[in-house]
Amino acid sequence: MAIFVALLFLLVCATPVFAQAPRDPDGLPYLWMAPPEAASAVSPPQVFLPQVFAWSVTLYGGPFAKNDFLEFFTMPVEFDHAGMVSLALSREFAVLWKHLRWEAEVGVTKWFGDQTNWEFTGAIVARWLTFPWNDHVATTLAVGDGPSFATEPPKLEMKNFDEAKRLQNYVFFELTFGLPRFPQWDFVVRLHHRSGVFGLLGGSGSSVPTVGIKYKF
Repeated sequence: MAIFVALLFLLVCATPVFAQAPRDPDGLPYLWMAPPEAASAVSPPQVFLPQVFAWSVTLYGGPFAKNDFLEFFTMPVEFDHAGMVSLALSREFAVLWKHLRWEAEVGVTKWFGDQTNWEFTGAIVARWLTFPWNDHVATTLAVGDGPSFATEPPKLEMKNFDEAKRLQNYVFFELTFGLPRFPQWDFVVRLHHRSGVFGLLGGSGSSVPTVGIKYKF
């Protein structure tokens, strides 16, 4: 699975995706739209767009939460005796309008404490870039989805949810905040979630609230 995710990521990065599509100023292909110069002469509303970089590396970590995914948002969060540290590499490959960028991401996670397995993830990410306060605090909102593969059945998933699968669905929600004067650095808040997709891939998985930093280049 890890080899498959790596090959998929390399394919996205190396292949001229939508090679004949119109390009935005950063060279990324537009999806389902004409480039800005092909639009009508009517002036568009002002867009607050943070400085864009093609690549990014994100380092983040947090504690294992006992809550199921839906309980995570509706009940007090309880933590178990384990945590994780992740390193993720992502690359932008397309843009929808000026507001939404598409990324491919691969990541590796090390668990510690009562759960010590490694975890490998891959995701296609949609990231919203335009917020009216970006001139003061550059903000993005992202959601990613793809596979998660654990090197062994995660012990705390078995303990808290009665079932543990090595392969599950990976979903994350992320907010980034940065200062325009330091455009390459962001503070990151991310929810890292392994999901059984309502029983399709087994048990409930795990949810981890995390914080970290992102470096863009």
